[in-house]
Amino acid sequence: MAPGIPRNIRKEHIISALATIDKEGYPKEHESIKYSLVYEGRKYPPVWVIRTANLFANNEPLDPTLYSGGEQSNNFLKKSGFRIVKKTHSEVDHTSFDFETMNRERIWREIQAKYQGQDIPAHVLRDTYRIYRGAGGIWVDKERTSKISNDDAGIAISVFHKGTQYPDDLPETALRSPYPATNRRGGQDENEVKATKNAKRFNIPVFVITTSKLDPTRRDVKKGFVRDWDDANQAFLIEFGKIPGYTKEGAFSEDIPFNLNQKRKRHHSSRSGNNPRFSFDVFKRYGHRCAVCSMQVEGLLTAAHIKPASENGTDDPRNG
Repeated sequence: MAPGIPRNIRKEHIISALATIDKEGYPKEHESIKYSLVYEGRKYPPVWVIRTANLFANNEPLDPTLYSGGEQSNNFLKKSGFRIVKKTHSEVDHTSFDFETMNRERIWREIQAKYQGQDIPAHVLRDTYRIYRGAGGIWVDKERTSKISNDDAGIAISVFHKGTQYPDDLPETALRSPYPATNRRGGQDENEVKATKNAKRFNIPVFVITTSKLDPTRRDVKKGFVRDWDDANQAFLIEFGKIPGYTKEGAFSEDIPFNLNQKRKRHHSSRSGNNPRFSFDVFKRYGHRCAVCSMQVEGLLTAAHIKPASENGTDDPRNG
């Protein structure tokens, strides 16, 4: 489990943190969702207060993934003599883009602090965090998120990934998620595709949920971003890391100057030469067909570098 809040953070450290926040402010994405610390008539986000107080206690800001908001942070601050109040409904715009983004970031911090994103009871994701509705694929809270997207589809909250059908996917960096194809009534498949595209359009993170490797009744969770989609090949690209330099807002762009070479880390393996981002971009650019024959069988085709990755060839699809 995560180590939590250091015990040597004292009241004077917290007061110094409040003074720092008064002077410097705090990032918008770290605004509190449900509770505020009230001190001398001003309100502060509890998690950010603790993060900043650690600067004065231990000479570095505390990583918010090491502890959770809500009960853990609130109890710690109360024991230190501070007043915690619940926000009124009027203080929180539950239909705003900012609220939705902050809420997902808060959930991610709590999942990291309590579970490190692994081996989480399914009912916790379903009932406590409301980011999961079973193994049905894409979960959308239409009632809430359609007010942000201004359409009937809403914005996808999570994708349940059952395993990859692509031979070169590396789930630790990115994955290609197929469009739903269940032929359900009411255009549900189409709405889920649109909702996932909306996550890209609004640049709101989505949760990628997979079956736990330790217990099949539990779930692992990652936070990712929908970077691109491919209607022809019916797939989304979801990434968990840094956006490559040859992209524009996460999606490959012909406007970016082409560079055949790419610096790679020494431990870069030959298998990672065909990564999900490269494969997605190549298949989107050229289609699912063999370059030297007529084969178009999905799952048997892999994207190949013209200049190999082992020779520092770029993952730009123009090298594919």
